[in-house]
Amino acid sequence: MTRDLVVQKIFKGIKEAHFLSIELLDGDFTQLRPEYALTVTVAQAFVDDFKKRDYLIKIEEPTKTFASSCVPQHTIKKLKFAGDHNSGRNGKIDIALYKNKPTETSWFRPPALCPIELKGVNPSVSEFYKDIARNIEYFLLTDQLTGKSELEMAFFGTAFYYPKMEYNSQIPIYKTKVKSKVEKWMKKFEAILISNELTYTIEIEILASSLVDESDSCIDSDIIADCHCFIGVVLVIERFSSLVY
Repeated sequence: MTRDLVVQKIFKGIKEAHFLSIELLDGDFTQLRPEYALTVTVAQAFVDDFKKRDYLIKIEEPTKTFASSCVPQHTIKKLKFAGDHNSGRNGKIDIALYKNKPTETSWFRPPALCPIELKGVNPSVSEFYKDIARNIEYFLLTDQLTGKSELEMAFFGTAFYYPKMEYNSQIPIYKTKVKSKVEKWMKKFEAILISNELTYTIEIEILASSLVDESDSCIDSDIIADCHCFIGVVLVIERFSSLVY
């Protein structure tokens, strides 16, 4: 499972959640906060690859289970076994992916592939901080007997709603606006990322929109009033050593 494929499937699932919510809420875009629907539709995007899947998908996975699978589970020569681990913020991960085959240091349970945290439309900065901090923590785990976390990737997905967007020509401007917002939020984690040889990237995609072209002569005030845009964001945290897509 590559980093780019995970990003692609998260965007696919977020789009499905928004289309579903539009139907359920009869077009009331301002109320789109489908946290549970979001988790299910993103998980479904990964389930679609059933025939060629080399990973396991878990919804609402306990952080203790996932964290314990991040570190090497045993040593090879003397066969020492790792203890249990957890994140500082105990709870559950929206979606956890595991490798579906053993490795040299994980014979007895699937090793962690990546966590995926999801938030509904327009998350608060405090919600963002909590999920990003926990995703980073999985990279920092160390077992005294078996060694450091082997996790290579972690993901966070959400969307921002812009009800006052009107024209297709504004899309690049608002994409830049979203990216700048997330980059500003990520400054809080700059030091810990650098000191642990981690980096992040921000992927941005239009999820759904009702925009018009400025050159369209048929535009009236009612059409303009209905214009809007949802912009999706997937933030990827990775080790420097894993930047091969």
